[in-house]
This record gives sequence, structure tokens and C-alpha cells, in this order.
Amino acid sequence: DQGTGMAPADAYALRFPEPSALVGYCNDVADAIVPRIEQMTDEYLLTTTEIRPQGELPRYQIIGQVIVNHGNNHTGQMNLALTLLGKPGLGI
Repeated sequence: DQGTGMAPADAYALRFPEPSALVGYCNDVADAIVPRIEQMTDEYLLTTTEIRPQGELPRYQIIGQVIVNHGNNHTGQMNLALTLLGKPGLGI
């Protein structure tokens, strides 16, 4: 679970793992996904897939809008929160 659609009490109870464990997880994900990305063909990227709540989209659009753009949006939110708390920003 990652919070979306969860009861507020359950979402607020979520906790990040220790930084070293999170970094290890991120590195493991990169090691697993980079070879798959390198093998993506135009045919694969043009194939539509259902993603909620957006519906049927070609995979290239899901990668660009849902993964990259959505993730960047959250990075900006974190940067703003740090700034509002008087802490150094993320340097982006």
C-alpha cells in the first residue's frame, strides 16, 4: 500500500523505512528495471494498457505522464514543504 484510496488513519500511519534500507530498495529497483527499459521496443511502448484512474493509455504515455511527471510533481511538493519549514531545499 502507498496511501492512495486508503482510510486517512491508515495512510497517516505509513512510515518510511530507514534511509539505508530505502536507498538499497531504490538501487535494487534500478538494477531490475534498467535492463527492461533498454529492451523496450516501439511496439511495446505503443501497446495500450489500463491504468487507474486514467483508463487505457499507450505505455509510453503512462511512463511520461504517470511515472515521470507524477513523480516530479511529488518531488516539487517535498521541495516546497522543506522550504516552508525553513530547511534547505532538494537542490533541484
